Amino acid sequence: TYDTQRHNFSNRLTVNSQLLGGEVPCRQNSITLQTVYAFQAKPKYKNGEFAYRNSQNSRQQIKRCLMNNLEIVNPDTNSEYFSRFRGMRLRRERLDIFINTKEGEEVGAHLIVLSACYPAFGKYLSGNDVVHVHLSRFPHQVVNAAVEYAYGGIENISPEVALRLYLLAHNLQNKALVDECTKFLCASVGETNMSEIWSAANATKNEVLIGV
Repeated sequence: TYDTQRHNFSNRLTVNSQLLGGEVPCRQNSITLQTVYAFQAKPKYKNGEFAYRNSQNSRQQIKRCLMNNLEIVNPDTNSEYFSRFRGMRLRRERLDIFINTKEGEEVGAHLIVLSACYPAFGKYLSGNDVVHVHLSRFPHQVVNAAVEYAYGGIENISPEVALRLYLLAHNLQNKALVDECTKFLCASVGETNMSEIWSAANATKNEVLIGV
């Protein structure tokens, strides 16, 4: 009968009201438990914003991956001769150039290796004496990274060091290292280092970094 149907509908509405924490849905029919859970699980933003946030999260993950796994490899140092020079440098054998850094510390290397990587050192090849060079604008960590690149590559570099290494690579005239540092800086730019990166980009007229 009509009264019986109305009574059953009222009971279903009461149950659904309890499921919703006392809030009665506006629709004039019963809402199943699955529908209630689905309603409660909906995101608080629209599909477009959801897709944007997913895309943004993916970009951030890529940036973190690049920063945590940075390895700049010098493709011109694959021969066994460079491997021998790397061993000699570790043992500090026959070092004939010492670079004085901002802290007053020295970074030792082989002049022939640095000259092969950085044209700026070529002018010292004509002499026979041990060479001493001053790069007092750059910290020890940055200068050492530049020397490591000449011997094969750099591992585990921070954005701060990469930015200063980018400037040093410009001074030492190595375009390949400039390009590698540019890639890393593009991936690591953020609120904390944005102004410094843009300043360096403007000073070196790097359109790639300026456009980040």
